[in-house]
Amino acid sequence: MPQAESRSWVSRFAKSEDGSATVESLFWFPLFMFILVLVADVSFIFFGKAQALRVIQDGNRALSVGRFNDTESTQDFIAVALQPFSENVVVTTTVQDGVVTSTAKIPTTDLMAVGSIPGINNIDVVVTAQHFLEQ
Repeated sequence: MPQAESRSWVSRFAKSEDGSATVESLFWFPLFMFILVLVADVSFIFFGKAQALRVIQDGNRALSVGRFNDTESTQDFIAVALQPFSENVVVTTTVQDGVVTSTAKIPTTDLMAVGSIPGINNIDVVVTAQHFLEQ
């Protein structure tokens, strides 16, 4: 009798579809995780770009009002302020016709948390800001 009960339980278990949603979600889970990580990486890139723009504008304003005496001081300020985001940042600052222009180039790999975006490893985020001299 116990053998007959086990056969009926096994056949009921094999025919049951109660757990099929769980199995399907396990198949979709890697795709959902990839999309989540992709969104996180893109968010980090946009956040880094916004922070870099703020820092560049602060540096340009400081040069504009005379807090910094030359473009090298402005470049150094911007580079140091962007160190938490990227140690590979390249900053250039010029003054031409009364306009301060600063540009920062940051590798996207320094801004991403995971690096899940294929083909974007050799691209730089370029952030430029201009400010009129007030002196």
